Amino acid sequence: MDAAAPPTYRQRLFRKLFGIPFDLPGRYHRYFIASNFMFVFALVGHSAFIPIFWVLGAAHVFFYNLLCVILDAFCLFLNHRRQHALAFGLWVTEVAFHSSLCALAYGWDSGFQYYILSLTVFVFIAPWKQAINILSLCLLMGTYLALNIHFQAASPSHSLSPFLENSADIINIAVNFVVLGYMAYQYSRASEKAQQALEESEKTLKTTLAASPVGIAQVKDRKSQWTNETMISMIGYDSGEPVDPDILRFFPDIAKVDHVRQMAYRIGQSSIDLPDTHLVRKDGTHLPCHIKIRPLTPKDASQGAIVAVMDISELKAAEKEKQELQAKIQRSEKMEAIGTLAGGVAHDLNNILSGVMSYPELLLMDLPQDSSLRTPLETIKKSGEKAAAIVKDLLTLARRGVPTRQVADLNAVVTEYLGSPEHAELARYHPGVRFASVLDPHLSTVTGAVAQLGKTVMNLVSNAAESISEGGTVTIETRNCILNSAHTGYELIEPGAYTVLSVSDTGQGMATKDMERIFEPFFTKKVMGRSGTGLGLAVVWGTAKDNGGYVDVISHPGKGARFDLYLPSSRQIAERDREDEAVEKFMGNGDHALVVDDVAEQRIVATGMLKKLGYRTDAVASGEEAVAWMANNRTDLLILDMIMEPGIDGLETYRQILKTHPKQRAVIASGYSETQRVVQALKLGAACYLKKPYTLLEMAKTVKKALR
Repeated sequence: MDAAAPPTYRQRLFRKLFGIPFDLPGRYHRYFIASNFMFVFALVGHSAFIPIFWVLGAAHVFFYNLLCVILDAFCLFLNHRRQHALAFGLWVTEVAFHSSLCALAYGWDSGFQYYILSLTVFVFIAPWKQAINILSLCLLMGTYLALNIHFQAASPSHSLSPFLENSADIINIAVNFVVLGYMAYQYSRASEKAQQALEESEKTLKTTLAASPVGIAQVKDRKSQWTNETMISMIGYDSGEPVDPDILRFFPDIAKVDHVRQMAYRIGQSSIDLPDTHLVRKDGTHLPCHIKIRPLTPKDASQGAIVAVMDISELKAAEKEKQELQAKIQRSEKMEAIGTLAGGVAHDLNNILSGVMSYPELLLMDLPQDSSLRTPLETIKKSGEKAAAIVKDLLTLARRGVPTRQVADLNAVVTEYLGSPEHAELARYHPGVRFASVLDPHLSTVTGAVAQLGKTVMNLVSNAAESISEGGTVTIETRNCILNSAHTGYELIEPGAYTVLSVSDTGQGMATKDMERIFEPFFTKKVMGRSGTGLGLAVVWGTAKDNGGYVDVISHPGKGARFDLYLPSSRQIAERDREDEAVEKFMGNGDHALVVDDVAEQRIVATGMLKKLGYRTDAVASGEEAVAWMANNRTDLLILDMIMEPGIDGLETYRQILKTHPKQRAVIASGYSETQRVVQALKLGAACYLKKPYTLLEMAKTVKKALR
């Protein structure tokens, strides 16, 4: 990468005549230099004699030299056009013919015959096949011999007989040609072997460079003199396609080029490293790369430099993927930490809300219809139900709830929501928003909590409507999807068969920085207090994880957003929910129930409800007390709280009671419980579980089911 001064005309002429082209085959190297030198020497000599013979008035010699000048120039032209064999053949013929004519014209002693003898050496570097070289040598020897015999006959010697004299001349000439030919042949063979070794070495080097995964080029005067196949491929060219030699076409950073030039040719640094840069490919795209530059001769720009280019696009992609994965892990850890905090808060709130929800219901059952206290109590009850819904969202977020799983039809869930009062209220609040649904009639079922799924649909649709409150379309779509390989979206989605719920809007979309936080609790770009609790999308995330699914988000600023909920498909038939029934249908028949709960308010609420339903009750404050009570008593049904600190929990309590009462019936009451502990209790024989806070109807139905 240098900017040396352009070569002068004299330098260009010298390179043209005596510089070996880089792509010239090795067998022509010696010939190319020797022949060009001989052609130039002959051209200059013949040109110098033209004016002399013109002045002397020797017309025939003048025209002959003029012809020789034309032939010399034509030989140079043929050499330039790579017609080496033809050029050298013409020149040898010209010299032999010229020498013969001059010898005949000026006599044998004029010395022209030695031109023919000198050609013996040059024949062995001619670009011909060996058989042609030997034939040419024989022809030259025959010409020399004929001339010699001719002049011997013209000037006979009387010291020897004609036969002996001719024989001596023939032997002398033959020895001269054989010795010179042998010496030229041996030199030629030795040169050929050295040249073959050099060519093999060059071939090995070129093959190595061509196979190298590193792009390599020789750069001189800001022009690439040579590039390997890897470099050609890197900059976007096909093999054999002509490549623009100007390096600024692929490395347009002129400031960096000047810096490299200064480091290499002014300071004399032997190696320059550009670890994180890029090349511009033929199609204009950028190729991340690591470039190393080594000047052939530091401080000498005329020699150029070797440039090695390493493609680091895969490394860059791996680093980006690693950063994205780390961000996802951090986001997951953050969600887990927030969920743990939310779960702890929900546990305490559930115990408080049991009284807020249950006592008004018990009091309303005893009040006359025209009582002035009914309205305040109903208000308290509704407020408690709203608070319980928020707690349920917190438990979903914490993934610590105990959802009722069943086979569900996602189309039915969507249809039920679109016909609900909640959706009617949303549509009334956003009159400019149009709601559309595209439901796959052959949609596979899913296994999950129907209540959670309904809440998820409501949250996604509400979020979409609020993002386009000025007007637009919200589309709810369901479809089946089979992933044969992992899909990397907002999170990594494993291969498998999925039922997908998509909710999209035509709003303004989201910025990338906002997308990273949208599932965090209480994160919102909307006005808090006007758009729900701030838990909507957090609940969506929790529901996906509770049901073994995934969430993908596709959004671009100004192009709307789409949320895809991937839930594992099921082949089972969806279960149908029963219509709500009256409490009176589930009244008790005087059976006994033992309430086990470490919170006094919970024991009071539970026993009060059970008595109202017609059951006899007792209550204890811990698992240890329950085991002791059962040692001397019996009950028809245990209602066990799962977590009772600091003693044994509901699972361990039930396990110990089963040792003395193997067929003891039980209900697990839980608002905050590790799901695995609940599952283990159900496997031991517990009939069902009751979610806190519970209503009177939920208590009645659960107890009735357990006692069947």
